[in-house]
Amino acid sequence: KQFYGLAKFKKTQTVEPRLKNARFLAELTKFRVAPPLVAFRAMRTCLDDFAGFNVDTVCCLLEGCGRYLFRTKHTCARLSNLLDTMMRLRKARNLDPRSVALVDSAYFMVKP
Repeated sequence: KQFYGLAKFKKTQTVEPRLKNARFLAELTKFRVAPPLVAFRAMRTCLDDFAGFNVDTVCCLLEGCGRYLFRTKHTCARLSNLLDTMMRLRKARNLDPRSVALVDSAYFMVKP
């Protein structure tokens, strides 16, 4: 709940709690405490408004549990679709070089 509450605000003060929640969700997903649907829903929320700190948040989620989701049979296809969407958004949006580097790093961490 806290993740979605923070996702509504675009203030600069919410970046650290968002990243902490993203890391926490990634660890819960990786250790099968939370279903993968939770991570996918959080990623989709960030991709719906792919700018600013949402880029950092989705990259943090992918770095935390992206490789696990990619290597799992029943989540591989869905994650591949999300990664393709993220790369299309990266090319379509005018992101700063730091955000482009973050997206590329997260993508290649999941798919080496």
